[in-house]
Amino acid sequence: MNIQSSWIIAQQLLQLNEMGVKRMFSWTKKMAIISTFLVVGFGVNSQVKAFDSAVGEWTYRELTIEGHTMRGKMTFIDKTNATYTANNGRIIFVATDGDSGWKGFWIEEGSDECPEEKYGSKLWGTAIFYFNDDYSKFEGTWDMCGNGIGHSWTGFR
Repeated sequence: MNIQSSWIIAQQLLQLNEMGVKRMFSWTKKMAIISTFLVVGFGVNSQVKAFDSAVGEWTYRELTIEGHTMRGKMTFIDKTNATYTANNGRIIFVATDGDSGWKGFWIEEGSDECPEEKYGSKLWGTAIFYFNDDYSKFEGTWDMCGNGIGHSWTGFR
């Protein structure tokens, strides 16, 4: 039973009471029934949706080199590719650690920050994401040009 049907039943029971229909239930029994419907309805619908993979839309937050927090949207296309809003960013994952840990490279359009090119860009770094069991959030790090200095990168849906 969902919350909408629970609410409709509760409203109908209240209307019966207002019309003076007492033959079905006493006021106390009606309130007990309403309370049960509402608790059951809220309990069923309060669960967080579980995901079976990272594929889909995400909101991310990353800590920049300057220490600022940047937010944006990210789309995991499959287990090897993701895109994000900053500088036409994309991530190419090259390895996974079981199902939860994904390792790869972020690549953006922009200035020539790195001495060597990676996937056609001189603006890149490594990215490592660790997902929770139901793929509703990740915690990870990124670095610049593969220098190993990790900065926070998190996401949720």
